[in-house]
Amino acid sequence: MTKVNIQLFEQDKQGNLHETDQSQAVEIKAIRPGQLGAIAKVVNAIQKDLQDNKEFQDTVIKLFGQYQEGFDIEDLIRSEDFNIFDVLSAFGFLIETVPERTIELTSVASGIDSAYLELQDMDTFFEIIEAVVEVNDIEKIVKRVKSLMDKVGKALNFNKEAKQTTSKKQ
Repeated sequence: MTKVNIQLFEQDKQGNLHETDQSQAVEIKAIRPGQLGAIAKVVNAIQKDLQDNKEFQDTVIKLFGQYQEGFDIEDLIRSEDFNIFDVLSAFGFLIETVPERTIELTSVASGIDSAYLELQDMDTFFEIIEAVVEVNDIEKIVKRVKSLMDKVGKALNFNKEAKQTTSKKQ
């Protein structure tokens, strides 16, 4: 468990948050199963956002489709496919979409309300993300989920095959 100091805010009658001079230590705990499901939903939403934006995909493919070892930013800029307006458009999409999803993901993983996360300074926000990563072995969690999904998939396929064999005998 890791503690992070967050800025406190007061809520007025209209629901607006106003900064105070106070902070509070918040304990970042290990992710629980209920949080894992909510995290998966946010990750799926991010993936869907990226898949639904064909312009973003085309720009990334144009710019990085021919990526090779030793490729650097100068090579990218000199490329025939480099178009600054496409890059700015893709960057704009990321700036609009990714921060919102990052806040949502961090909120679910840390247990801190997203309205409070949005108002923290960037240093504190990054401390919260680092604490979530530190407390949770994310790579291990992902591997365990994949392993479990493989086992469940095999079990379901075995069950399906057993039912098909039984129905053919009858």
